[in-house]
Amino acid sequence: MEGNRAPASKDKENCLSFDEFLPYMGEFGLYQKRLIVYLIPFFFLWAFIYFTQIFLIVVPNDHWCRIAELQDLSREEQLKLGIPKVKDEYNKCFMYDTNYTDALDRNLTTADENWPQKPCKDWIYDKEQVPYESIATQYNWVCQNDHLGPYSVTIYFLGSIVGGLIFGYAADHWGRLPAVMLSNLCALIGGLLSAFCNSFLWFSITRFVVGLALNNCCIPVYVLISTRSNKLLIDYLFSACCLFAALDCIVVQ
Repeated sequence: MEGNRAPASKDKENCLSFDEFLPYMGEFGLYQKRLIVYLIPFFFLWAFIYFTQIFLIVVPNDHWCRIAELQDLSREEQLKLGIPKVKDEYNKCFMYDTNYTDALDRNLTTADENWPQKPCKDWIYDKEQVPYESIATQYNWVCQNDHLGPYSVTIYFLGSIVGGLIFGYAADHWGRLPAVMLSNLCALIGGLLSAFCNSFLWFSITRFVVGLALNNCCIPVYVLISTRSNKLLIDYLFSACCLFAALDCIVVQ
């Protein structure tokens, strides 16, 4: 009987790689299909993490100086009486420096272009364009402070670079599941703290923490699943990831 048994070395030669014995286990069975479905929530998290940064600092294109004496007037009346024009557009950063109470008593409806001007201290934002208050509108990151929004985006993507190094190392040495859990924990903590920020410094720190999770919240899962699939399924898997990412981006917006 022993003479008829194939040598052990020959059995090993028949299964030298994962792709060779995977067909015997099932290349595209229920297990692989479930793995693809498991990708959906991770790419939803990616879309949420990516687009939240944009929604948090969005500023309506139409905004103008808040003039307390003109609050009871309509938008158009406020603009005509209190805001100077620049190239046929109302200035977003300056207002006329005049006695508006006296102007209203005299029933003025339009401004005198020769009136002196001064910078805005507070702004009114068009709620029809952006129906919610972002941190940029809450703390007036416009005009002389309009650079703060782009700076926060830069810091956010710096976090993604650092996160790629940290969680890439973690995935290689501790496993991909711990790396995914840690990265999503960073997104959770940073996202929650972002809601309580009252300064650019703290907002930048929290967004840096969230940036650590960008891509790292889903890519390790994709890699983990691809190692349990054959080469053909990996192509389908990549297409599914792109589809999930696109659909999730639409849903988040």
